[in-house]
Amino acid sequence: LEDCIDLSNEIPEDFSISRPYPNPFNPTVKFDFSLPSLNKVSINVYDINGMHVTTLMNEIKPAGYYSVVWVASSEPTGMYFIQFSSREKLACVSLHKFI
Repeated sequence: LEDCIDLSNEIPEDFSISRPYPNPFNPTVKFDFSLPSLNKVSINVYDINGMHVTTLMNEIKPAGYYSVVWVASSEPTGMYFIQFSSREKLACVSLHKFI
């Protein structure tokens, strides 16, 4: 995890997670998410075989808009899945790392 920042002082009405950008990526990828209330957030990355690669976040976050950057310079080329989970939501997005 390179960076996780609160993007504004506004409180979102709904949970959302953006598509990772850029996708495909090398070696850095970014995505945004929003939380409408205080929540424990877990963000994990898995490879194509379902093996856990890294945990980007595992903490309680207040309501707000956030941006996460994953620097995957030590990971090989391939397909990865980002799993986002909170008390209210489970989401998974795929991304591709190229040389």
